[in-house]
Amino acid sequence: MGAVLRVNRDEVRERIQQLRKWRTEWEGQLEAAQRVSRLLAEAVQAAPRVPWEARARLNNSRLVRVGERVEELAQVLERALACLEAAFRDAAALLQEPILRPILTTTPLAVDAYQRPLANQFSIRFPTPTGPVPWSTACGPVALSMVLSRIRGQLIPAQEVADRLVQITGKTAKPDGKGRVNVFTSYLDLLNTARAYGGVEAELRTMTFQEGRNPSEQAWEHLREATSQPGGVIALVTAKRFTSPETRGSENWVFNGLSAKEVIEDPEQRREGDGGLLTGTSHAGKGGIAHWVVVDRLEEIGGQRYVVINNPFHNRPERYPWEYFWRSINHQALQPNSWWFLHFRPSTSSK
Repeated sequence: MGAVLRVNRDEVRERIQQLRKWRTEWEGQLEAAQRVSRLLAEAVQAAPRVPWEARARLNNSRLVRVGERVEELAQVLERALACLEAAFRDAAALLQEPILRPILTTTPLAVDAYQRPLANQFSIRFPTPTGPVPWSTACGPVALSMVLSRIRGQLIPAQEVADRLVQITGKTAKPDGKGRVNVFTSYLDLLNTARAYGGVEAELRTMTFQEGRNPSEQAWEHLREATSQPGGVIALVTAKRFTSPETRGSENWVFNGLSAKEVIEDPEQRREGDGGLLTGTSHAGKGGIAHWVVVDRLEEIGGQRYVVINNPFHNRPERYPWEYFWRSINHQALQPNSWWFLHFRPSTSSK
C-alpha cells in the first residue's frame, strides 16, 4: 500500500513563514558578506584583483539564487495549500447535491457461489427434469438472498436461496420455447424459505390507512419505522419487463418521466438500459411485471424524499423519488385502504 497523505494546513503555513524569515536573514548576511568582499577587493593589488573579483561575483550570484529558490518554495507551498483548500471546498459542494450523492446501500447485493456480484436475476437457474435452465422471473429468491446476507452477516449465494425455495415450495416447471422458465414466487414462498434459515424471523406486515390522512404519508412513516429496525424489507412493485431497443446501450433514456440520472448514478450501470426500472404505475400493463425489490433505506435530502432499493433485475442499487416509488407499488400489495410488505429480522429466540 502507498503512504497515506496527511496535510496539516497550520503547519504548512508555519513553514512558509519560517522560509520567508530565513530568506530575510540570509539576504542580510549576504549583503554583509558583499560589503566585506568589496573591502577586500580594494586591498588586493592589480595583478590578482581581476580573477578574484570574477570569482567573488560568481559566488555572490549563486548565493542570491539560494534566496530566490527559498522564496519560490514558499510560493509553491502557498499555491499548493490554496489548491488543496479549493479542492475540499469543491468536494463539499458536490456532496450537498442530492443526485451526486453516492448510493451506498447497507444491504449486500446478490452474489454467486464464489461470492462475486451476480450479473442480474437472469443468472439464476431453475431445476428441471432435463437439467437447470435460466429462471427469468427469479427476482424473489435474488431479493431474499440479499436480505438474508444482511441478517446473517455473511454472503449467501442467490442460487443457494433459489434452490432451497424450489425445494421447500415443491415448484416445478418446463422450459418455454426460448429455453427459460417463468415461475413466479409469492410472498408465502419467500416467508417460508426465509424461516428455513436459522436465526431469521419473517412476517407479512399489513398497515391500514387512517381516514382523513394522506396514504402516502402514512406509508412513508410505516416504512421508515420498519427500515430503521435490524433486518430487511422486501416490497412488491411494478417494473418494466424489457429494455427498450431505442434505449439499449444509452444512458439518456427516460421512462414515464423518470430519467436514468434520477435512478442510478453509475454510468457503467446506466448503459444496461431501462429494463427493471420501476414504472410509476401499480398495474403492470403493457411491458410491465410484478417485481420484488429490497427496500434498503429512506432518505430526506434538500426537502425531498427518496427510496434506495436493491433491484434484483440488474442486481444494482437504485434511488427513486418517494412519490414515484409509491406509485409503483403493485396493485396486489396496495389496496384502497391497506398496504403490505415483507419484513425479515434476526430471531429473538435463544437458538
